[in-house]
Amino acid sequence: MADEEPVDTMPEIREAVKPKCAADWKDYQGCVYRIQSRGDGTCEPQYMEWLKCIDKHSAKQILKVLK
Repeated sequence: MADEEPVDTMPEIREAVKPKCAADWKDYQGCVYRIQSRGDGTCEPQYMEWLKCIDKHSAKQILKVLK
C-alpha cells in the first residue's frame, strides 16, 4: 500500500456538492452578466460566497477520506 499514489478526491467531492450551491452560482452568474453589460465592477464577493458554500458542504466528506 505504501507504493500506491494517493488519490485526490477533493475535486470529485466538490463537483458532487455543486447542486447544493446553485442559488449562489446563479447570483454570481447574474453579477457577471451585469458587469459585462456595464463594463466595470467586480463579482468577487458573489464568487467567494459560492466557494464558501462549496467548502461548507464538502468539508465533512473530504475529512472522512483523510481519516
